[in-house]
Order: sequence, then C-alpha cells, then structure tokens
Amino acid sequence: MAAEQPADDHSEDGDEEEKGDEDMPIDAKRAQRNLAHSKMLEHFTEAQLERYEAFRRSKFDRRTMKRLQQTIVGQQVSVNMALVMCGISKVFVGELIETARQVAEEQGQQGPLQPHHIQDAFQQLDREGRIPHLQSNNSPLRTL
Repeated sequence: MAAEQPADDHSEDGDEEEKGDEDMPIDAKRAQRNLAHSKMLEHFTEAQLERYEAFRRSKFDRRTMKRLQQTIVGQQVSVNMALVMCGISKVFVGELIETARQVAEEQGQQGPLQPHHIQDAFQQLDREGRIPHLQSNNSPLRTL
C-alpha cells in the first residue's frame, strides 16, 4: 500500500522556510491528512479499494494477542503492548497478503489466493530482509 504523502505547497526554489506541523491547528492537520488520504484512494482500482476497506475493518483480538505474548515471553504483558503488537501484526499480514497478490498476478493467476502464493510471498519478503528472525535455532519463527 502506498504511504500517504502530504501535498507540498512550497516553491521549488527553496527560498521559503518550511512551516512545521506543530504550528498548524489540529483541525488543519486533520483536514490535510484527509485530503491526502482521499487523493490516495482515488488512484486505487476497485479490487484494491475493496481490500483496503477490508483491511481498515479488520483487527486482531487484544486479549488473544496478550495471552500469546505472555506465553512467548513468560511474564505479564501490558494492554498497551498487546495493542502495539496487534497493530504491527496487522501491518505485517497486510504486507504479506499484498505481496501474495503480486506473486499471484506475476504467475498469471486470478481469484482467491492459494497457500503457495502466501508461501512464495513470505519467501520473497524474507529474501528482502523484511522478516524478523530470532537468534535461537529452535525459534517457532524459523519453521514458518
């Protein structure tokens, strides 16, 4: 997914000093983000827009994530840490699925993703260094 880029209203010669976001009222910042967001959505295909809307509505259950984290680290985990991990996981799954879509398209396949598309996408992200690995050889992440 494309990152949001705010519009640059400054002259190209660079003589004007950039105005920091901290000087802008909150409503103006929100309006600027909404404008950039709507411009981004205009460039989506219908399929991309549907996937984006599904992504926006989806979430990981915080209680389940908290239990999973506590099992892995062996100690109590704060609700805030579980919330952060839910967000990171959502972004990771989104990138994995988007890469799997690209893999399927490169293979000339349409329709629902198949498990091999997701496996190929994971391997591609791993080759690009975008999959974290633990140093331990018996890590559950190594078997993915």
